[in-house]
Amino acid sequence: MKKNVFIISAFLLLAAYNVDAQVVSDSAKVETSYQNNDITFDGKWSITENGKDYVINGNSISNHSSKRSSNLKLEFYLVNENDLVDLDFKNIEKLRSINLGRIAGNGSSLRNVSINFDKKIISKYPDAVYIPILRTSNNAIKQLNPIYLSNGNIVERQEIVSVPESSTEIQKPIDSTKKYGYSFKKIDTAKASNQTIKMEGDLKLHVDYQSMKVILDGEKGFLKNFSEQTSKPLIIRVSLLNDVASGKGFNIAEYKIDSVNANTQISNFKYSTNILNYVPSGKYTPVILIAEDNGGKYEFKSSYVFNNEVSINQKM
Repeated sequence: MKKNVFIISAFLLLAAYNVDAQVVSDSAKVETSYQNNDITFDGKWSITENGKDYVINGNSISNHSSKRSSNLKLEFYLVNENDLVDLDFKNIEKLRSINLGRIAGNGSSLRNVSINFDKKIISKYPDAVYIPILRTSNNAIKQLNPIYLSNGNIVERQEIVSVPESSTEIQKPIDSTKKYGYSFKKIDTAKASNQTIKMEGDLKLHVDYQSMKVILDGEKGFLKNFSEQTSKPLIIRVSLLNDVASGKGFNIAEYKIDSVNANTQISNFKYSTNILNYVPSGKYTPVILIAEDNGGKYEFKSSYVFNNEVSINQKM
């Protein structure tokens, strides 16, 4: 099964977004879901208006296992971008559920899937950017492109803007914030010269804009605390810089990990989290920023700069 996952090591590439003028939220060229990889959401999925309802239409849902599926239900959720970091479906309101029935195996598909919901259902939601999520009862998940709610209505998607703080060197990383959605906390660089916690080796960064995941793979690298003291909890932030020398760019994700003991090395690790920011089209250098969480204050420790640029073609 083809995977729309882009690996940052020697080469990097991110997926593009295409939004049709007549479509409220559109997700094209989707060939995979995550969680349950036997069931996939294939083809184009979009949200359109139909009188008093919004309608989600999709090309097909396929079963790639060798057996016929159980009786499946399709559930619809609307998740605030701020809640993507710790997504738990038990704590999210289910807006709609329909029966799909059983799908034969070996790549068989249920075609022209449609699920509608009354516009009044989302009228209580505050203005923000939301992620429409479809989930089958056996836990296959599909995220559509983000939508913006204004006064309880889905409106044309707003431009998401990052406002970087200028800096003169990579040891003073920028902190960007979105117009709508997740806000990254500023990293204090007053002790930037005290680089006692570092990532080294051949790291790989996997960026998957279909599942909205960023995975940092340290199979051939390590994170080490070189000091004589146990560290505070650590923040591992992923940034895309327009220019490494100036430190200007955008934050897209971050990981929170436990304290690391003195003179201790963590190797063969893999950290996964959600993408929290969109960036304008262009070429960027991926950078990992490491900071200690000192009672809510992020104190810079070190940075790791990837060798190759990433090209982003973001069509809003």
